[in-house]
Amino acid sequence: MGFAADKADLIARMLEKKLGVGGKTLRAKLKRTRRLLPWDVRASIERLADAEELSAHPKLASRMDPGAIEKDFSAVSRYLAKVDPAERRRRRLLNLAALVAFDLLVMFVIVVAVLVWRGYL
Repeated sequence: MGFAADKADLIARMLEKKLGVGGKTLRAKLKRTRRLLPWDVRASIERLADAEELSAHPKLASRMDPGAIEKDFSAVSRYLAKVDPAERRRRRLLNLAALVAFDLLVMFVIVVAVLVWRGYL
């Protein structure tokens, strides 16, 4: 394993821990995180996945830029460090509760409108 493969492995573990994304490789995990990450972070992960694949070939590994890999790694790890899994769960539950409350309100209005229209109210 090379420098890029180590960095890609760290990012893959962080994605699994922070976002709950499964997959065997970094590229597989990236496919599952499409809407969870901003475009620039996705692009950095894509470049890290490319570098991971290049690091498996000794002649192609010399073409990698360690500075760019480190820059992409730090950008992704900075973003993932700010992600709080508990806050994501809480926000998802609040969104679900708000959706259910809105649906109940709409149903109540429809029932009242039908009762008024039929002359019961």
